[in-house]
Amino acid sequence: MKNLIVAATFLFVFSLGYALYADYRERKKIIGRLDFYGRNQPRFAEGKSWDVSFLGQWYRNRFAPSQATAHRGEKLANDLYWAEVFLKPDEYRLMKILLLLTFFLALLLSRDVMLSLLVMLLSYITPDLIVRMRKNKNRKLLGEQIYYSIGIISGSLQAGHSLMQSMRIVATEIENPIRREYNRIIKEINLGIPVQTALNNAKTRVDTKDFALFVNAVLIQLKTGGNLAEILDSIGSTIRERQKLDNELKTLTAQGRLSAGIILLLPVALAIILYVINPDHIMVLFTTTLGRIMLGTGLLGQATGMFIINKIIKLDSL
Repeated sequence: MKNLIVAATFLFVFSLGYALYADYRERKKIIGRLDFYGRNQPRFAEGKSWDVSFLGQWYRNRFAPSQATAHRGEKLANDLYWAEVFLKPDEYRLMKILLLLTFFLALLLSRDVMLSLLVMLLSYITPDLIVRMRKNKNRKLLGEQIYYSIGIISGSLQAGHSLMQSMRIVATEIENPIRREYNRIIKEINLGIPVQTALNNAKTRVDTKDFALFVNAVLIQLKTGGNLAEILDSIGSTIRERQKLDNELKTLTAQGRLSAGIILLLPVALAIILYVINPDHIMVLFTTTLGRIMLGTGLLGQATGMFIINKIIKLDSL
């Protein structure tokens, strides 16, 4: 009977996961085709995105998000956009629910509650960690590319090219993610959107101080005139000095950040190793009153240490 339940659950998870993956591939193809016309929207608003997923449609009808969770949905959609994950927020949540079913499978197969809870925790946080890592990587790369893109545009303007031609050069010479943003600006302008609106849309999407400086300089030059190349040279120098100082601050706080990571991960790793080697030894912390007190005191001390270290190493970006 147990084997039958395991098999049925596995088939259910596999079929839903395969259907979700097939829809993901189809969505990626659609986005690739519509990207040619500047339609790669960063946010998949409810009721305004492509209805090509029966799973997503079922999930929306069954678990429609309330107004209180709308802001979290917008944030999740933005995170998925920068992580280059072509899923809607509701489909992403459905994928996490499917991953949580591994808890049920692990419990049936091993009958080990602690191992099952560990599998459930890993299944729940792994997608978020992957999205956050890819988003941070792309955002960091974008911040470095802004300086180079402004330098290319400034040099192109000095060579006699127009602003549109200069942005096309950037979209050709520099890789993603900045290429995607400049391509979208160009395609929006080609579709008839005013230059000011296209630049303001890009400033909202990118949401960095450096890119906002560039957009504001271009908008002011379009209204008042002037030598845009010289202005961009000055902005590029400012961005370069700011990035240099930011890198120096990160270098000075690297040891503190490493210490914070060790303090956070070492007790968890040690507990897992002890549980694998000698479960009875570590289970004393969970089955006795003194063990629970010691465990709670340790967690409180760890949280206090993390808070203090975070306050010491956290510096506002310039």
